[in-house]
Amino acid sequence: MASIRIPNGCRSRPGIEQVLRYPLDTRMFENAVKEYYDLLRMDKELSVRDSNMYKYLVDRQGLRREIDPIQDSEGYPDSKLYNVLNESYMKYRMQIQHRAIYEFSFLNAVKEHYIKLTKGPQPTRVQNVTDSLSPRSRPEYFSPRSRDLERTPSTREVPNTPIRINGVIYYPQPMYQESNSRISLQNDLVSKLQTEVNDCNQVIDDLRNRLSKTASRELDGGPSVLYTDNYTPTRISEEFNSIFIIEWSKALKSLTANKLESNEEEGILLLMNIVQNGYEFCRQYAVDQLQKLSFSIEKGLEDPFLTILDLRSVKYDQRKRIPDSLMRELKRIRKAEHAQTIVHATQKFKDGDILRNPKYNYRHSQEIEAFVNSIVEVLWLMSIQDPPMTLGWPQPNDVFNEAIYMPYKKQGSIVKHAVWPAVYLHEKGPLIKKGYVQPV
Repeated sequence: MASIRIPNGCRSRPGIEQVLRYPLDTRMFENAVKEYYDLLRMDKELSVRDSNMYKYLVDRQGLRREIDPIQDSEGYPDSKLYNVLNESYMKYRMQIQHRAIYEFSFLNAVKEHYIKLTKGPQPTRVQNVTDSLSPRSRPEYFSPRSRDLERTPSTREVPNTPIRINGVIYYPQPMYQESNSRISLQNDLVSKLQTEVNDCNQVIDDLRNRLSKTASRELDGGPSVLYTDNYTPTRISEEFNSIFIIEWSKALKSLTANKLESNEEEGILLLMNIVQNGYEFCRQYAVDQLQKLSFSIEKGLEDPFLTILDLRSVKYDQRKRIPDSLMRELKRIRKAEHAQTIVHATQKFKDGDILRNPKYNYRHSQEIEAFVNSIVEVLWLMSIQDPPMTLGWPQPNDVFNEAIYMPYKKQGSIVKHAVWPAVYLHEKGPLIKKGYVQPV
C-alpha cells in the first residue's frame, strides 16, 4: 500500500487517495502523486484568493451530470494522475473509482481558473508604436488615461499601491493586470450562472407540469404518490451500494485482521449471510406490520369500544379486506414514520438472528455492529416501498452474467460465490444496481 501525505492546509480527496494507495501501475505513481499535490495547492490558493470563483466551481460541480470517465479521458491526455485513476476505474468500476474521477475533474477546473488568475491577461503586441515594444519605455502605471499623460521614468521606484495624480488614479502594473483578470473571470462567471439559472428554471417548469398531471391522476383514483418521500428506489440503491464500499469493507477487514475467519472467502460468506437473513427478516416484518395496522383499524371502525385485549383475542383470518385507498394511506404513513420503526427492527434482528445464532457470537465487533445497523435500515426501506424492492443472488457454478453482476477482484466465466446482491425495482422488475460475485 502506497503512502500519501497531504500538504499542510490542503483539503484531501478521499476517492483519489484511496486509488493512489493501491496503484495498478507503479511506474506512474510518483508523477501522479506529484501532480495530485500540485492540484491540492492550487485548490487551496484559489479558495483564498478568489472565494467567489471557487464557490462557483463547487456549485457547478454539484450540478454536473454523472461523469463518463471514457469521455473525460479525451480532455486529459497528458495527466499521469488521470491515467492512474482511469486505469483503476476500467478494471474495477466501483463507486470509489468513479468518485476519484469526479474529484479529479473538479481539481482540474480549479487548475484552469488558477492559471488564468495568476498569469493575468497577456500583453498585446502593437505595431509601429515604439513605446509599447521597448521594456525601458513601458509605463509602470496603467489607467484609462495613461496614454495621455507622461509616463513614469524607469529609474523611479514603482510603489505597490495606487496613486492619484491630477484627479486620476494610477495602478501599479501587477495590480492592474490582476484587476483585469478578475473582471474577465467575473464576467464569465455571471454568464455561466445565468445559463444555469435558465436551465434550472426550465427543469422546475417541467417538474411542476409533471406534478400537476400526477396530482390529477391521484384525484381520479390513480396510483398513490408520496410527494414528501425522499427515499426513492434510486436513492435507496445508492445507499445500499455505499454500505458495500464502506461498512462492508471495514467489517471484512475486521474479520480477517482479528483472524476470526481463516480466509477472506469465509468472511465474505458470513457477511453475505447477514444480508440474506436481514432481507428475509425485513420483508416478513413489513408484511406483519401492515397486517397489524390494517387489522387494528378495521376492528376499530367496526367496534370503537374494543380494547387492546379484545384485539389480541381476535384471529387475523377473521379480518376483512380494507379499501385500497385506506391501504395506500397506511403505506404512506409507514414510510413517513420509518425512522422509529427501524430502531425496533434493528434490535429485533440482532436479538433473533445475531445473538441467538452461535456462529455470530464470537465474531461480534464494532465494525460488524455498524454494518448490521446500516444494512437493516436500508433493507427495511426496500421492504416498505410499494411494491417492495427485491435483491438477487447468483448460485454457485452459474454462468457469470455481466449484465447483472460485476467481478470482485478477478475475472472469470463461472460464479464461485456471491459477494453482494443485485438490486431490482420490484419482483421481476428492472435492474437498478448491479451486484458483485467472485468468478473463477
